[in-house]
Amino acid sequence: MMRALTRPTGAALIAMLLGTTAAHADVTAEEVWQSIVGGSTVTTGSREMTGDTLVIRGAEIAAGDAGARLNLRVPELRLRETGDGTVEVTTAEKITGTLEGPHVTGPAAATGFEIAQTGLKVIVSGGVGDMTYDYEVPSLSVATVATQAVGQPVPVSVTLALADGSGKMHMAGTTTRVIDSESAVRTMTFAVTRPETADTPEAMTTTGTLSDLRMVSGVQSPSGIDLNDMEKAIAAGYRLEGRVQFASGNINADVSDPSGTTNLQAGLADGLVTLSMSQAGVQTAVSIGASRAVVQVPALPVPAEVGLDGIAMTLAMPAGADGEAGPFTLVQRLSGLTLSDGIWAMFDPGAALPHDPMSFAFDLSGTMKFAQGLFAKRPSGEADKVPAEVETLSLNELKLSALGADIAGSGAARIENGGAQPRPVGTADFEIKGLNGLFDRLVAMNLVPEEQAMGLRMMMAMFTVPTGEDSARSRVEADEAGDVRVNGQVLYKFPKP
Repeated sequence: MMRALTRPTGAALIAMLLGTTAAHADVTAEEVWQSIVGGSTVTTGSREMTGDTLVIRGAEIAAGDAGARLNLRVPELRLRETGDGTVEVTTAEKITGTLEGPHVTGPAAATGFEIAQTGLKVIVSGGVGDMTYDYEVPSLSVATVATQAVGQPVPVSVTLALADGSGKMHMAGTTTRVIDSESAVRTMTFAVTRPETADTPEAMTTTGTLSDLRMVSGVQSPSGIDLNDMEKAIAAGYRLEGRVQFASGNINADVSDPSGTTNLQAGLADGLVTLSMSQAGVQTAVSIGASRAVVQVPALPVPAEVGLDGIAMTLAMPAGADGEAGPFTLVQRLSGLTLSDGIWAMFDPGAALPHDPMSFAFDLSGTMKFAQGLFAKRPSGEADKVPAEVETLSLNELKLSALGADIAGSGAARIENGGAQPRPVGTADFEIKGLNGLFDRLVAMNLVPEEQAMGLRMMMAMFTVPTGEDSARSRVEADEAGDVRVNGQVLYKFPKP
C-alpha cells in the first residue's frame, strides 16, 4: 500500500476505485489519463477520443518493481470532459488484477483478485501537477481469486466489500509529490475462508463488519526515491501518515477440526489505528473501546464470555542512522477485563476470589539509537549483532490489578553500553498489596500447593519491606559498579567492563 500511494497508478486508479478538492482549472481527459498511468507500463487494446470522451479499452497497467508489483486489467475506462473544466471518469464494473510480493527464496508470492463496483462516479478537477479526485461509490468489493506462495497454492480466500463510500484525493507537486486523501464508508464487511484439505484437516471461516469508517492519509514522496531502500527514502524526505477509525464492529469466527468446532463472536467499539513514518521516527497506535467476546470451545460445558472496557497500544521509535539517540515509547493498557459467571463457576465455584474487573498498564519510554538506522539492510554475518542501543529508560507506570492483588511500580535508569553487556544504572520502586491474601485463597481452593505458596511468601519476604496489613514495598537499585540490589541485598552482579 505504501508503494501504491507513492506511484501515480496506485495513487490515482486505486484511490478512484477504493476511495479518496482543488481550485478549479481546466483539466483535459488526456491529462487525467496520464496522471492515472504516469510512470507505469501500459498497453491498450484501443484508445480513441469520441466527441468529449476519451475511451480506453483493454488496458493492462503494471506498476512496481521486484519488491512488489501490481498488474491491473481494465476492460473499459471512459474520461469525459464535462465542459466546466473537470473530467468525469467511469470504469467497467469489473476489473481484475494480480499483486506480486518480493522474490526472496523462490517464486514470488502472488494473489489474483477481482474488483467489482456499481455506480462509481469520479470527478477530477485541477490541472497538471495539482489534481483532485472526488468520488462516490454505492458499492465496491474486492475478492481474491487465487493465491500462491513460493510456487504453491494457498487455500485461503478473502473478500472485502464496502457500502456507501465517498471521499477525495489530492495530488500535487512534481519534484516532490504530495498525496492527501480522506474517505468515509458506511459499512465494510470482510470474510476470510480456509477450507479443509487432505493435508490440513482444520477449516476456518472468519466474517465481520465495521461501521462508519473514516480513513485519512498523507504521503510526501520526493522524486527518484527507491522505496526498496526505505532508509534512504526517509533521509530524502519521504513521509507517511495514516489514520483509520470506526464506530463499531463485530467478528464471527469458526475453527473446525476432528474434535469439534470452536466459535468466537466479538463486538468492538470506537476503534482507531494510526501510523506515521518520517525522519522523526516511526509511530503506530491501536485503541479499541468497550468490547465483548464469547468463545464456545468443545472442551468447555458453557461459553466463555470476556468483556473489556478498553485496550490501547502505542509503539514509537527513532528511524535515523545519524548516530544520535532518539526517543522511543512502548505503552500497553488494558482496562475493565471481566469474565462471565459461567467461567468463574468452573474454577471458583465457592466465589473465594474477588470477581472485580482486572486491569493492566505498562508505560515505558527512553532514548535509543540504531547503529545503521531502523530500516537499514544489515550485511550477512551480522544477524546476531544487536542493531540498536538503549541509552535511557523510564518506567513511567507499571500497574496490575487482578484477583484482589495490586502491583504498581515506576523507575528510571541510564544504560551503560560499553561493556560485555548493557548495564543499567538507576532505581525502581514497587508497591504490592493483597498478595498474601491471594496466596491464601489459592491454597484454600487447592489451586496452589501449600509448600509452593510458602516458598513464594518466603521469597516475597526477602525482597520486600512490610508497610501495612498485606502490603509491602520494594526498591531495586543498580549502581555504577554493576551491583543490583533489592532493598539493599545484592541480587546480581554485572560483569565488569
